[in-house]
Amino acid sequence: MNLIDLHIHSTNSDGELSLEQLEQLSVARKLDIVSFTDHNYINNYESDKMIIIKGIELDCEFKETKFHLLLYNFINDSLLSEKIDSLNKQRLMMIKQLLENINTYYKIHINNDKEQIKNKRDIIKWLISNGYGDDPDQVADTYTSRKSICHVQNVNLKIEELSPFIGENTIVSLAHPDSITSDIDYLDRFIQELKKYGLNALEVINLKHNKFSYDELLNLANKNDLIPTFGSDFHRKEDNIGVECEKKYVKELLK
Repeated sequence: MNLIDLHIHSTNSDGELSLEQLEQLSVARKLDIVSFTDHNYINNYESDKMIIIKGIELDCEFKETKFHLLLYNFINDSLLSEKIDSLNKQRLMMIKQLLENINTYYKIHINNDKEQIKNKRDIIKWLISNGYGDDPDQVADTYTSRKSICHVQNVNLKIEELSPFIGENTIVSLAHPDSITSDIDYLDRFIQELKKYGLNALEVINLKHNKFSYDELLNLANKNDLIPTFGSDFHRKEDNIGVECEKKYVKELLK
């Protein structure tokens, strides 16, 4: 068995530790392979202490379904960076409208210039830290999600736009699939649709999401000829980091 982690977030998105701190932690925990997969942010961090696979977690959508893809060894970094910058500009406009809605409906004023709110996660963090709730899911339902009167449609990368970033050795993994559905048959059909656009892997272990069992997801990966990927979805200092992985799957990841 190898100890790996292909789903880690740093301060470049919504994590608490810098890339340097994450490297130190990964070495201390004796991880063999890691990937720093910040949200919509390209990391080109290198280390001589362990294997680092270049990765990113992208906010995507297909037929109005929102989901996250983990890309490893993607290509055309500059083009992807331009695309992310364009989407981020649109997201900032969306965030501005969402903050206005929260102020209108709940009389909560969040000074965006002062707080530097970049996404819905930042809004939820601010609301919790300022006493407007303590459960992130409940806060999201009240102020930011589709269930909220304040909701503004998010801006995501359409799956049809993914192809320029997929090379011969690129792994495109569906992250935390239980965030899409709790119906394994629906997930199976959804995966078959995404495979038409380059999906070739499935995150079968995510320490933050476990509505599906490891065996269920591994069977689904095998059925659809997908590479299994493994990650902790590390964000906070107290989170567990590292997942045990059979050597045969490590070989697939390093092809």
